[in-house]
Amino acid sequence: MKQISLYLFLLCPILSLKAQEVFFSVNQVGFHPSDTKKAIVFSKGKIKNNIHLIHLPDSSSADRIKPVPIESGVWGDFFYYSIDFTQISKEGRYFLWHSASRSSSEKFEIGSDSYAGIQEDLLEFMRQQRCGYNPTMDMVCHQEDGRSFFGPMPDSTYVDASGGWHDAGDQLKYLITGSYATGHMLMAYELFPDRFGDIVNALGQPGPNGIPDVLDEAKWGLDWLLKLHPAPD
Repeated sequence: MKQISLYLFLLCPILSLKAQEVFFSVNQVGFHPSDTKKAIVFSKGKIKNNIHLIHLPDSSSADRIKPVPIESGVWGDFFYYSIDFTQISKEGRYFLWHSASRSSSEKFEIGSDSYAGIQEDLLEFMRQQRCGYNPTMDMVCHQEDGRSFFGPMPDSTYVDASGGWHDAGDQLKYLITGSYATGHMLMAYELFPDRFGDIVNALGQPGPNGIPDVLDEAKWGLDWLLKLHPAPD
């Protein structure tokens, strides 16, 4: 019995330390110097200490920030806080640090070019989500499952509904999200035509085709939308 009590006694500090672990949610893409800069901090215990904003590479403390409790209902069994470091505009790489728990966030940047190239990363993600021919997998999906039920055609009539993008990991597709994504890509090109490159062809395969990739991707969505609306009505 004494041995068990000793084990429990030694275990208590470990459990206590685990309960004090602090987690961070911060924009890993980064912030422009003039941006509003906020992050979410949460833990299963109340956070009583300030959060340090650490500047790299010398790991100096750029600021100490008091976490502000978020009073908007219960989210699981965590305590949530907001921290605001908008006043920091010096360019460089940073991370957030909670000294009591020795917990840190992922690194992020504050800089005028923080968003440089992010548009190409987003287009790469869209190509990964393509339905029909998928350039990431170099495979064609949904070759036999386009069947119509409870409509004007006989049940199990084959309908070619390939195209567009899988909405998530469940591989479903929706007109509302497909049209929304397509519209934003067209708007982005209209506003910032010089920001988009041409590194893949219309199928998403390596090699330029003389058309900005954002328009190739938008057309992939438009073709699917028109396929599902073959008549004006």
